[in-house]
Amino acid sequence: MPSAAETPYKFFEFYTKNDRGIFAGRLEEVEVLIADIVSARLVVLFARTGTGKSSLINAGVRPRLEDLGFVTALARTGRDPASSLVAALRSEGLIEPNAALEPLPVLLPDIVKRSGTPLAIFFDQFEEIFQDENDAALMATQQAFIRTIGELYKQKTSGVHIVFSLREDFLGHMDAFRDAIPTIYQKESQLRLRFLTTKQAREAIVVPSVKFSEPFTFEEGLIDQIIADLPKQSGNLILPVHLQIVCDTLWRGLEAATITRAQYETAGGAQGILKKRFVDELRTLDGRALRTLEKILPDLSTEQETKKSHRIADMASIAGLPVAAVQHCVDEMCKRHLFRMEVRESEQYFEWVSDYLAKESRTLRPVVRRLWLTQHETTPSVERARELMADTELTETFDRGDWLGLLKAVAPNRDALRQWFQSVKPRTVAWDLLSEVLRSTTIEESAAQTVIRFLGELDADDDHALHLLETQIEGTPERARAAIRALGAMNDERAVDIIEGTDRGDVQGAAVDALGAIATPRAKAAAKRVNKRGGSILGDLFRGRDRLRGMVLPDGWRVLRETLRTGDAAAVIGPGVIEQSGAIIARDLAERFEYPFGDAENLHSVVDYVNIAFGGAKRISNVSASNQTYDALARSPFRTFLTFDYSLSLEAALEKAGRDAAVRHLLGRLGRPGRVLPVTRSDWPCVVTFGFNSRDLLHSAARQWIFPPGDVRTTIVVMPEPTLTSDRFSADRAHDYYERYAQERGTMFYFGEALEFLDELQSFGASA
Repeated sequence: MPSAAETPYKFFEFYTKNDRGIFAGRLEEVEVLIADIVSARLVVLFARTGTGKSSLINAGVRPRLEDLGFVTALARTGRDPASSLVAALRSEGLIEPNAALEPLPVLLPDIVKRSGTPLAIFFDQFEEIFQDENDAALMATQQAFIRTIGELYKQKTSGVHIVFSLREDFLGHMDAFRDAIPTIYQKESQLRLRFLTTKQAREAIVVPSVKFSEPFTFEEGLIDQIIADLPKQSGNLILPVHLQIVCDTLWRGLEAATITRAQYETAGGAQGILKKRFVDELRTLDGRALRTLEKILPDLSTEQETKKSHRIADMASIAGLPVAAVQHCVDEMCKRHLFRMEVRESEQYFEWVSDYLAKESRTLRPVVRRLWLTQHETTPSVERARELMADTELTETFDRGDWLGLLKAVAPNRDALRQWFQSVKPRTVAWDLLSEVLRSTTIEESAAQTVIRFLGELDADDDHALHLLETQIEGTPERARAAIRALGAMNDERAVDIIEGTDRGDVQGAAVDALGAIATPRAKAAAKRVNKRGGSILGDLFRGRDRLRGMVLPDGWRVLRETLRTGDAAAVIGPGVIEQSGAIIARDLAERFEYPFGDAENLHSVVDYVNIAFGGAKRISNVSASNQTYDALARSPFRTFLTFDYSLSLEAALEKAGRDAAVRHLLGRLGRPGRVLPVTRSDWPCVVTFGFNSRDLLHSAARQWIFPPGDVRTTIVVMPEPTLTSDRFSADRAHDYYERYAQERGTMFYFGEALEFLDELQSFGASA
């Protein structure tokens, strides 16, 4: 970014003495102020924030005074204006660096005498001496300075001319000088700098474009458009800082030698630029600088909305931040001409470049926090999203996009959804965003269903919830069933017509349940009518001719095929892998070892009894049988097998097939004491289980042993189709259960025998 001295317009900076040739629009004010300075020995220049007092003094008045033979010096007032003036005089070469200092009433006339020219000194931002009337040290400095100025003023032939520049809302504080300088409020001692007229604004735009080192032009009619669009103060006047922000933005976007109307309109016009430019500059900060800026903002301006200076180390201490973090933030803000570093009394201070920014910054903290969030925390967790929504100061700055991002973050959590819904204002925006999320193709299905269930908890008096739920009935079977149940949860008569009007066979069970939940006579009658339509069949869970192609998890078949080809899939063999084999082995062992309990077909109980009571390793031999299922497993591309079947049948089949695969007995085997053995590898991306029922405790235990807690892997459960009750809609309910089970636990189901699955797997070319 160019320095302020290299730009035709100054954004928030002020014009300096080096910018004399491009400073325009203030000719009359320059002439008046020079006349007042020449004729009076003390002048008070006052104006509102953003009017351009510093530019007028530095680029307009000081060069002209020097042309007239004056020596000039500018002092930033600070807490000790006398010391600030001495530093300014040294920087101008008017005092030797190590010279002994006399009091100002002696020192200043002596400079005039030695130079042979009058001296004009300017105290910029003189309101700083009036900042804190409760600060005893500052008040003592103020009184001492007033006495000093009083003594100077009495020296009518001193050749010293003084200008105080301050904000007009502090003009009344100059009454403190009345005793020392009775004429302080006389007309010839005061000049109010007003905003720009349209004529002055035109000059302030045109002259820099023509006289800049690299001249440029504006498209015909564009300057008139800019002036017309700039906000107007009373009397149709224009605030100079607004003009500078707009013109600086357009100049920085200049691609050729002409600023075009298209460029202006793309930037949003004057109103759009004024609204966005400051924030756009902040948007370019990195995350570290933004977080630091958020913390130090409260201490960068006073209660009177003037800028407040700090040393970097002092600010780090105040904000509880590392010095390096504050230094980084200050450096980045200086690059963007938002902060200024100044040396005062041999110390470096930083501050806003203008009081206009100090005033704006009073409400800037939530904006900075939001920028950090949107740029550096684009996908907050549910917990973080709830924390953000609790910050009402921050949420007041949110736009539609911010609320949409938070909705996507909290969608999986109904409590957080409720907090989000209560936070969004106006309510119409909340309904609009809920609708958009449900239409989205990127939202997780489980999150969408959570949103749907949440809608069922809202007040049915609002038609929006009913309407959104009705639209979801036309969606996937999962969403349709969730929407119907949500309508039932609303317990509203108006939902009865929507539910009964649903003519989809795959959601009839959910419709009967929902109408039953409403439980009014009208709902019960509707449930009977729906009940007569007939239900769906569990087989609808799998679409197409091949059951493997119908597995419901996204990319489930692809994951299975790829992991089998790379050897990264594991097979888990349960006791029912061969129909009745577990019971047959159990009965044989129970008879041989006189098993005393009534569950003689429970293989696990019988094996535990044999191993513990008889020391199985010495008393029995392993049972091993050759059969089609084990032979098919041996031919499959699995390289890892975890078994719960206690036999060596699989090892025998693998040896017969010439396969070298790893077999791990998780509960021990016949002939050896049973133990729950740890699984040394748990990173299989896909696991296929055989010989379990999905609701068996052993199957759940196997998942706990194989996978880390909370981990969800792609799992395929091969099992016979479950037996259903005689209820007409039990198949539909089972359908819903298995689909939800699949989504929540990352599980797919193949309803059939293990041998069928292995044969079909081989037909797809997935074998080794």
